[in-house]
Amino acid sequence: MNILNCLYHAQDVNIPVAFEIIKKSVRFYDETLREKRKSKITKDELMRKMLKVCIDNQLIFKYVLADTWFSSKENMSFIKLDLHKDFIIPIKSNRTIALSLENKQKGRFVRVDALPLKPNRTLSVYLKGVKFPVALCKQVFTNRDDSEGILYLVKSDIHLSYSQIMTIYQIQLCSFKITDKNRKDSEQLLLCFNLGHL
Repeated sequence: MNILNCLYHAQDVNIPVAFEIIKKSVRFYDETLREKRKSKITKDELMRKMLKVCIDNQLIFKYVLADTWFSSKENMSFIKLDLHKDFIIPIKSNRTIALSLENKQKGRFVRVDALPLKPNRTLSVYLKGVKFPVALCKQVFTNRDDSEGILYLVKSDIHLSYSQIMTIYQIQLCSFKITDKNRKDSEQLLLCFNLGHL
């Protein structure tokens, strides 16, 4: 079984506000004829349902942070267009983007990993299937085994700098804080989603 967590972060405190145990009660056979199980409701549907409950409960937050499991165009559109909130979500390197609105309209998309995107910078792009522009950034880091890792993040708030994005998005701990000297409110209220195993 898996569990989907939603943590609310404010003033250096993480509070669980929602969780769902994902019950894989539907049996099916994959292409190799191995029996597998899946849930009746997808993790994406669960996330959107949990976000709607947070809004209905008048929880105040600005950003939704999630891992790549939740990087679908439907989730991004729901957060930005339906809820009027912003997100920071990592995407896989094979996602396709257009470098301008004109390229998007003409269907000229390229893979994220084919871009000569420099680390620690942001670039305004259009993800395939997403109606609004997002800012893309690339972080290069060293894994525990000394291999190189690359993280591509997209954000709907295109005015955030690279350093602000990385300050907000701390993948492993779900402990999020943003400090901006130009704002009176240095704390942003955040919702973090992650998928774990029981």
